[in-house]
Amino acid sequence: MDRKFQRFKSLSTLVVISFLLLSVTMTKGCGRPPASDGRPAAGEPAAAGAGGSPGALPGGPGSGSGGSEAGGGSGAAGRGSASPPPGSPGSSPDPVPGATPGANPGSGQNPGQPAPGAGILLGVSLGNSPPERPQEGLELAGLVYEFPVEGGITRLMALFKGAYPETVGPVRSVRPYFLERVLESGAVIAHAGGSPEAWAMISEFGIPTLDDIKGAPGFFRSPLRKAPYNLYARTQTLLESALRRGWGRASAPYAGFAAVPQGEAGGVSGEARTVSIRFHKNNLVAFGFDPGKPAYTRRVGGGIHLSTAGDEITVANILVQRVGGKVIDKEGRLRLETVGQGETLAFQGGKFRRGTWKKRGIRDTTIYYDSDGKLLTLLPGTTWILLVPPWAEVSWS
Repeated sequence: MDRKFQRFKSLSTLVVISFLLLSVTMTKGCGRPPASDGRPAAGEPAAAGAGGSPGALPGGPGSGSGGSEAGGGSGAAGRGSASPPPGSPGSSPDPVPGATPGANPGSGQNPGQPAPGAGILLGVSLGNSPPERPQEGLELAGLVYEFPVEGGITRLMALFKGAYPETVGPVRSVRPYFLERVLESGAVIAHAGGSPEAWAMISEFGIPTLDDIKGAPGFFRSPLRKAPYNLYARTQTLLESALRRGWGRASAPYAGFAAVPQGEAGGVSGEARTVSIRFHKNNLVAFGFDPGKPAYTRRVGGGIHLSTAGDEITVANILVQRVGGKVIDKEGRLRLETVGQGETLAFQGGKFRRGTWKKRGIRDTTIYYDSDGKLLTLLPGTTWILLVPPWAEVSWS
């Protein structure tokens, strides 16, 4: 595999994709938390407790021939029903040949009736602990990252482009490894504070952030949930604020894969109708493949993962990215090694493939390869990337 990496050239020549995008309808109104004029308390919102109880999929791991792995990647140590503040814009990646302008990261088509600011790649840090589910607007994300944080839980960073929910949340704080994805994608990130390392990184790299703690407009508290799980954002306000600051106008469609307009991705290694990732003894996430969609339905906390609109969260491409990691302070915060290279497991269309990832520097795009050293191909639909540390267990069948 090292021999294949020697063939790595510049990003602009390797990346042929586009993140394309999920054809989705606008967010339904049911379950949207009403607006409130309340402001958040100063300081970073506290992290939630342990995650949801394990939920097993019918015919899950252990039935039939499957895979099971623990431990993880070989990354070289790196840096470890809602609005925008002052800051310096970050750099945007070079345009990608063949990419679809205005496309949401994810699946294959431009959305209809784009709103003002539709060219902006908007990232939102979302809570994912039991009191924070279901999330508002998650079903419209074309690309979702799932990151482990302190306490054994995970948080999500949802990326939207071209099709945006009216309201998104609950909005939470960020960590440095969230911000690395912001840097490499050219996104604007909406959040509510961050860890000390994240604050320092925002300042050092001039990352364009829409931070509620800094007084950015568009955020509100819902009376239907308790703080800190009740902070939401109006995306139109976020987009307007980003445009006023000149952020995101030149952001290219996010890159790192090759696109497959239809059909199956190549290089299949075996069957994978069910996929489970145990981040913690109390936090199991799972995906079950439904040939009728065709996509994986996400399960968490013992049931199907739904949005507040009642939509099932479905995923066309699941990427498990193995990374090194360790606890760095008494609060249990983590440092994940996302610069370097390591193993990738890709689950698509009820099958799995082995591959690798490579990231040369903190600003460079993470590139995903298949077992032949070619760019990993994506099927049309939402893509879900999980950063999995050494202590997490991954299984499939």
